[in-house]
Amino acid sequence: MALETTEDGWTDHSSCCEQRDFRHFVCLDHMSTYTNCILSHHKVLSSEPQEFRVTHVHHNWAIIKWKPPKKLAHTVTKYYVHFRETGSDSPNIYQIDVSTRSPHLIDNLRP
Repeated sequence: MALETTEDGWTDHSSCCEQRDFRHFVCLDHMSTYTNCILSHHKVLSSEPQEFRVTHVHHNWAIIKWKPPKKLAHTVTKYYVHFRETGSDSPNIYQIDVSTRSPHLIDNLRP
């Protein structure tokens, strides 16, 4: 059971955690997930971007597009896009900061 104290007493966040397959809160590694449950409950966390897709791909660039979140889109200040090389044993995961405006060009990719 995941509980939080509020002005009105205790709030049970168990169903939110269960939806994320987070039934057993036993490790601090999952604290960000638990925090997201609480922020979502208090309606201060936006929903995910809608219809994310890669629309054009070239040997050294790609264009990504999305639609704004359905909930609280005005609260989003930027996105983080994570990607990695395919077909190699490289564990490198790259992260770029992306504006909230779609589309976005990801360049300097390697073929």
